[in-house]
Amino acid sequence: RGSPASAVKALLAKIDDVSWRVRTTVAGLLGGLLATLVEVVKAAAGKKGKGKQIAAAAVSSSEDSEEEDTEEEETEEEEGSGSDESDEDDLSSRPFGCLQLPKNLEREAGAALYIGRFDAHSSARSAFVGEWKRLVSHSARALRLCLKQLTARLLGALADGDEDAQRVAGEALSEVVAKMGDRVFVELLPALRAGLRAPEAHRRVGVCFGLAQAVRAAPREQVRGAAAELLPALTAALCDEVAGVRDAATQALGTLQRAAGSEVLTQALDALLEETAAGGAREEAARRGLTAVTSVKPQAVLPALTAALLPPSSASIAGRAPRVPAYRSRALSAALPAASVALGGNLPALVLPLIRTAKLTHALVDAMEAAALKKEGEAEPLSEVAEADAAAAAEALEELAEAVDEDTVSELGSLLSALSRGELSAAIALSVGGSENVVEPAERAAALSALGALVAEEARAEELPDALRLAVSLLAEPSRCVRAAALGLLDAAFKPMRKDLYPLHAHTLAEALEHIADSRGMARTRQARGAARAAAAKATTQGEEPVGAARAAFAETSATPLLPALCSAPGPAPLLPPLLGALMTGSPEAREAAAKALETLVTLTPPPVLKAHAVQIAGPLIRILSDRFGPGVKAAILGALRALMAAHAAVLRPFLPQLQTTFIRAVADGSRSVRLHGCRALAALAALSPRVDPLLTELSGTLTKAGVDGAVRLACAFALGAALNALTAAVPSAAISANVAAALRARMNDPNEDERMMGVAAIALGALSRFLPPAEAEALCTELAATASDSRVDGGLRAAHAAALGALCRAAPLPALVAQRAKLVSAIEKCAKDEDEVGSRQAAARAAARLLYRLTPPTAAATREQPPPPSWPAQPSVDEAAALSATAGGELDGVRNKL
Repeated sequence: RGSPASAVKALLAKIDDVSWRVRTTVAGLLGGLLATLVEVVKAAAGKKGKGKQIAAAAVSSSEDSEEEDTEEEETEEEEGSGSDESDEDDLSSRPFGCLQLPKNLEREAGAALYIGRFDAHSSARSAFVGEWKRLVSHSARALRLCLKQLTARLLGALADGDEDAQRVAGEALSEVVAKMGDRVFVELLPALRAGLRAPEAHRRVGVCFGLAQAVRAAPREQVRGAAAELLPALTAALCDEVAGVRDAATQALGTLQRAAGSEVLTQALDALLEETAAGGAREEAARRGLTAVTSVKPQAVLPALTAALLPPSSASIAGRAPRVPAYRSRALSAALPAASVALGGNLPALVLPLIRTAKLTHALVDAMEAAALKKEGEAEPLSEVAEADAAAAAEALEELAEAVDEDTVSELGSLLSALSRGELSAAIALSVGGSENVVEPAERAAALSALGALVAEEARAEELPDALRLAVSLLAEPSRCVRAAALGLLDAAFKPMRKDLYPLHAHTLAEALEHIADSRGMARTRQARGAARAAAAKATTQGEEPVGAARAAFAETSATPLLPALCSAPGPAPLLPPLLGALMTGSPEAREAAAKALETLVTLTPPPVLKAHAVQIAGPLIRILSDRFGPGVKAAILGALRALMAAHAAVLRPFLPQLQTTFIRAVADGSRSVRLHGCRALAALAALSPRVDPLLTELSGTLTKAGVDGAVRLACAFALGAALNALTAAVPSAAISANVAAALRARMNDPNEDERMMGVAAIALGALSRFLPPAEAEALCTELAATASDSRVDGGLRAAHAAALGALCRAAPLPALVAQRAKLVSAIEKCAKDEDEVGSRQAAARAAARLLYRLTPPTAAATREQPPPPSWPAQPSVDEAAALSATAGGELDGVRNKL
């Protein structure tokens, strides 16, 4: 009764409260108040002659409480409502007919009640719906009268940071547009355009959401007519720095595209592509917009974007296409994450032009190497523009590799693998129109780098084995940039990988390394033989000694490395983490494969490069060499340690005592493979050990110990002979040599002993002869020669002594051989005529060749250039040859001829 306008104002202040209970209560109070005012007006209008007085009193009361509602505002209200009525305050210009309230306030209350019908909470929503139905009999008329206030309130709610408020306002706006049609959409456009450029990010988000709702509800003809007016502001929102604004603008663009057609996307794309060439902040903003536009309809946008940014793939392969500018590659990189579902079928058109540009940095690597080999100074570096273009293209390829989905990853992997191998698949040839299928080394390197980015993701595990095999096979490529890219692929694949996944790839790496080592070894042998034949033919033509030339050519070719990629930094570094991880934490099968791969890797890596990684490799090998693993693991680890000792002895010197105990235990293992590897490892260790007496004592003691298994005793004898042949840094003492000789004789002369054991012990005894004093060495020559040539002795014993005689001819001191030359030649001749024992005849052949070699001075140039095999002794030096001539005179010529 006093001031209903103040009560309505107070209720409107609480109608958007965060509490749904408050909103529900306000809806009931406001609806009840408005209904009461309407009833008062109706009751007053029913009395004769009183209507005008009541209306005048109501207007007077309203003007007293609302002094700010001026005549100018009421005129604006009438214009906003579109009514043709005069300023007369009657019921036809009010949504409810509350004459006690100013029209502006009544329409504000009507707008608030209408929006409340879309409240997020069901109770509040029901309350608003009920009050609206109670107060409004003609909804369209009420909306038309409240349109200005409703629009302002909706835009304010859309600009609110509250997601619920924005959702409610969007739904209300959609219904208003659907009900009001042309008029409301036209009136909304200026407000929406202004809202898209608002300084507040949350307001831009809300306006984009409201625009999507309005476009969705508006007639298509209206949307098409307004698209050109909305698109510039919407495109600016697509480039917004705030991610929320871009997401909302993307939804609005999608809605606009569905309503107005694909021309909207084309226009937006053209505008953004123009901005990408501007550089700086404008280019960065345009790239954000390209991501948004592509996400709307990637199947349509990606081909258009590819055609606009990249040259045709056929021109790229044929070498006719210019390189892709950096800004275009960056623009493509921005669009690719949103186009993953559309990449299938478009990959050649994307990959080939980028490969053509990204190759520039890789080609520089080969150019620098070529300049260094020719000693022509440094290669000309790339210009800044070319370097930027190549880097941007490489980044685009990496982005493409990350963007492909699980349905397309195999297609991209096959394409990049074919390019890395230097070939084009049939699909690519068809897609480029049958151009020449030749890929340059730099392009292969660029493809390898992209393939590394593809398999770096854990989700692409299925593609990794083939990529690893390919990378290992390319480590022997002549092109340095291809080798470097192959190592880069391995590094990219394993660096981000979890350590628990390393064992899964041990078998793949072991097989790949073994395959390339075998294939390269055979190829190098064929090449060396061809070089030897060519060198011999050339020497013969020139009248020179052909054997020396052939040996020199063979040695030179055989010295070339198997894997050039491992000859310089980083060497084997990319392969070590997965192999060592598998060795430490994998299953027995994975550990065995990793150890074999490490052995191959150590063998293929030059010692200077391996030096930086030797300690890293040796530690895990020594730590896990124990009895708890099966024979396969132990044999593989022993092989890897033996290869490491041969390549870098200094690394393992601190561990010699520990290794000696472990190797001796391996010699006594129940597995033949482990015993064999243990014997070879002991031989390598003996060459490094400064003291060999403990080793020889333990091995010879096992030979004479009772109850030792025959296979273990045979392995000990074999290890003893291998160690004696390998000794370089230490010499056994006289007492130890005597004990070893006694143990070996006991095995040779035991009639119950196996023939293999007798032969192995005999060879070890011959190897021991080089450490004996001259008198003892001569006595041993006499003993072995007498037994080997005695036909009354058992055939197996004769063969064993003949084998010992051959070993003695290789190892014994030269003076002892010269002093006993007659007996040795006679024994060799008799063994060669032994018709009962083929072993004696074979041993005689070896003994004759070795003795001839030892007694022949080094006169031929070929002999000096090409050293003998490791199983052969050193020829006498010039001084030793002179001493031989002075001692034996011309008799040696007859001995040589007879041998």
